[in-house]
Amino acid sequence: MKNKNIIIFIAIIVFLGIGLIFFLRDEEEKTLPGEKEELSEKEFKEEDIKEFENVIKKGKEIDSLYYQLKESSPEGIIVVDFWKKGDKLKIEMDIGGLKTINLIDKEGDVYTYNAGSRKATILPGESKDRLYYYDVSRKIHSLNDYDLDFVAIESIEEKRCFVIEYEDEMEEMIKMWIWEEKGLPIKIKEEAFGGERVIEVSEIEINDISDEVFEIPSHMEVTDEMIFY
Repeated sequence: MKNKNIIIFIAIIVFLGIGLIFFLRDEEEKTLPGEKEELSEKEFKEEDIKEFENVIKKGKEIDSLYYQLKESSPEGIIVVDFWKKGDKLKIEMDIGGLKTINLIDKEGDVYTYNAGSRKATILPGESKDRLYYYDVSRKIHSLNDYDLDFVAIESIEEKRCFVIEYEDEMEEMIKMWIWEEKGLPIKIKEEAFGGERVIEVSEIEINDISDEVFEIPSHMEVTDEMIFY
């Protein structure tokens, strides 16, 4: 009987010890840096809405920046290097083994050319919209047009972000992670009919970019005919 009582006592100690381990682990997981902070909309509004407005204001003030963007979709993965200064843009991407450059210069003209080429093609004005798609900073300016749902606060690579969701004019659901320090979206998830698209931004540099970055190289001939290689 004595041995039986000892065994029961040990079993209880083991059971309580395992419970304590799981309790401490759960408490530790709640405070791990970089984890999602789940907030109700009421809590978010009471504690963070004013700060969110300041974050958006900072994003709208960004005028010159560089970043690398990765877009993942059912069609595959696209990686681009992106420069912006005011309304001027430059985008570099690899297409079929060739580095292709697209840019909008100070006059608002749109060009495309391949690295090493001696000719650049001037594109129709409507091509701007296709290039502006990669400008995540522009998306901040249109947020007031939508009914935003405040989801949570999360960290991406140690960048604290406000996470919001909304339905755009195409009735597509958008989820956006906005970097608190700079007011810049660094991740965007789009739920569309054709499948999910995810944009991720990294290697961010916010500084004054030289105007020369947005100019066609002086040796290039400009044509309005598409050039195929």
